[in-house]
Amino acid sequence: MKKIISIIVLLSMTAILVLNQSCKKDKEEDDNNNNNNPSVTDNVPPLIVITSPTADFSYLAMTNTINISGSASDDKNLNKVLWSNSSGQNGTATGTNDWTVENLTLTNGDNLFKFIAFDEANNTDTATLLVTYNEFFTFTGVLTINPGGFFVNANTDVNFRIPVLNNPNLVENSVKLIRVDQQGNVLEEYGEMYDDGDLYHGDDIQGDGVYSCLQSFYESTPSQIYMRVQVTTNESTGEVNSYSEVGQVSVVDQIPETTVQEITDIQLAADQKFQEVYASSGMEEAISQTMDYLDQQSLVIATAQTASGDIWMEFDYGLEGMILTNEEGDEGGSSGAKERGTTATVPLSKQIRGTNSPSMYQTKDDDNIVLDKDVMLFAPNWVEFNSWGTEFLDGLNTLIADSDCPNFNIDYLKNEAADLTALRTLSEYGLIVIHTHGGLDKANNVIFLTGDEVGYDLTEILDWALGNIMSIPFKGKNLWAVKPSFISTYNDNYPNSIVYNGSCESSHNNTMSDAFLNKGAKTYFGFSETVKSWFDRDMANQLFPELITNGKTTGEAFVAGQHDNNVPPAYFTMKGSSQIKFTSEFVNGDFEEGSLSGWGVMGDGRIITQLGYIAPYGGGFMGIISTGLGYTLEMGSINQNFCVPEDATTLSLYWNFLSEEFLEYVGSQYQDYFKVSLVDDAGNEHVLFYKTIDEINAEYGVSLVSPEIVFDQGDAYGTGWQFSSFDISAYAGQGVTLVLSSGDVGDSIFDTVILLDNIAVQ
Repeated sequence: MKKIISIIVLLSMTAILVLNQSCKKDKEEDDNNNNNNPSVTDNVPPLIVITSPTADFSYLAMTNTINISGSASDDKNLNKVLWSNSSGQNGTATGTNDWTVENLTLTNGDNLFKFIAFDEANNTDTATLLVTYNEFFTFTGVLTINPGGFFVNANTDVNFRIPVLNNPNLVENSVKLIRVDQQGNVLEEYGEMYDDGDLYHGDDIQGDGVYSCLQSFYESTPSQIYMRVQVTTNESTGEVNSYSEVGQVSVVDQIPETTVQEITDIQLAADQKFQEVYASSGMEEAISQTMDYLDQQSLVIATAQTASGDIWMEFDYGLEGMILTNEEGDEGGSSGAKERGTTATVPLSKQIRGTNSPSMYQTKDDDNIVLDKDVMLFAPNWVEFNSWGTEFLDGLNTLIADSDCPNFNIDYLKNEAADLTALRTLSEYGLIVIHTHGGLDKANNVIFLTGDEVGYDLTEILDWALGNIMSIPFKGKNLWAVKPSFISTYNDNYPNSIVYNGSCESSHNNTMSDAFLNKGAKTYFGFSETVKSWFDRDMANQLFPELITNGKTTGEAFVAGQHDNNVPPAYFTMKGSSQIKFTSEFVNGDFEEGSLSGWGVMGDGRIITQLGYIAPYGGGFMGIISTGLGYTLEMGSINQNFCVPEDATTLSLYWNFLSEEFLEYVGSQYQDYFKVSLVDDAGNEHVLFYKTIDEINAEYGVSLVSPEIVFDQGDAYGTGWQFSSFDISAYAGQGVTLVLSSGDVGDSIFDTVILLDNIAVQ
């Protein structure tokens, strides 16, 4: 029964902005010479990236205006950022290093925006964003593609899914999967997408408004495949096509396990050389000899020294790695060969569940409160920081655990347990605190280190090839470091989360902060430069008691202008909303957030907009739990921690029980059930409602819902929407967990589904 509140504490690593392949001292001398000699030519172009509303190349807008922003950098000085679009509009962005253009007007269909960064020598770099706006049709979520990439010469089935808003003008059988170019132009129609509950089509629930398609691919060469969804509606002007954003499937070369091992050996040997030379001859000589060693390796394509002295490298297959060179006390490195601590046990308690497409169609009635009481404390360097006396997560864990209202669930991941698997579920948390090393990669992306050792896990190798992660030797092991694209790829619909990233340069630019904020996080705390570990500890110890114990908003808890004594100083910064705070209230009981924000999930639990002809009792969304429908065999439940108000007397909800066990198994041993219970702080369960197949049939009556609604085995019958309320006055002022669950008795062959809506505490 877990779900945790996201504030991300990412501890500081060193800056990694690549300048060239010469050592830092030579680079600084070149800059000084150029500054003193205006005639010296500047041939180095700037770098520009778009970070909001997405870092992807394509975006689906819900309204006809949009704000677009990003970051730019240059080895000397930026001059300006210009923009233009496919409608002929153009202008100058506000800002340069962090730039933005507001209130851009969209036309129906595709709008291509171009952003060009100029330095003072008129060198340029360009970034583009394809923004799609549909006047006549609403996709309620983004196009999800699973997997998002695969290796060459391998038959791969890719599942494409997209949720749509029920539209009476939709032309039958017109939801199509099409292949396009990067600008969205149609190249080929792949076929129809289905909402028929047929697993052969990749669809697990009939009539839930989520259209699916399984498409088989076999590619012999690396490439990028661009796909989108086309739908057709009948409008007054005739048939109109509307489109989703453009999704990308990456095809990459197979990377042999021997190559991964060779790269690992090269990095570890290079790191060892750096440590030995540094101990005897100092930093400059250590960097020089280490880069010379790397340049001699056949698998190394390129090397470069970063602005803060770290060493970046590119291997065969485009795989990236780095060596951290910071001294102890800075949270960007110190790669001494101390032993790691023992592995912490990390029960994430996130079972298999039905898929749930990320929603874009949200009312967001609670924009100023964190909607989830689950907390992720991510501490891959716990042993190291603890030895320094700057590990603050133990104290934070105690502070959060001692809170009664709000009451939280905590996943505290230490050392090797702080891995990539945990980071793939970050959007399930309202507070995320990541305490680790970090910095900037060659492309100026903020990165942070995990405790996950590099191996030959194919999912991780694919992420490496796709540029979502990179390899860094640290204390005798090669560990994965995470880029912003990893956060964007694996996480959607953060529940108004608060993110604390304590790593070096975590807020040096907007690349990492926007990766979180674009997906629903509300406030991001970080550090502008390489940060001293003691300063990160002090800022966390100042911030969190104000947020958690005193109930202040992020703006009230944050003190601007604070910095450490590094050169340059690292400022503690806040991005996003200053109005967010934690709440002890029951939230998202009507599911109109368009997601399960606030709810923990065990087994099969999700949000849908319809089930065949059955609409939500109110609004546009409803919850669904089942005994294992579609791809999962796990029974389903959802749960939420909250504090019962002192004056509250009633818990109420609407529910609709549908099952294949009606009617032939009434009176048999097969008794699927629906249970509503409260669990108190001591872990005692208090059952408010428990009804089986026999009891549901006798007390409420059921009617046939097939053939409009079909599960796996046969005819389904349902109760229609029912209302139940329960006296909870005995729990006033207490912290409890509400659990709504479905379950099997007898066997799990025939499915039961329970729809939920308008759950309220009054």
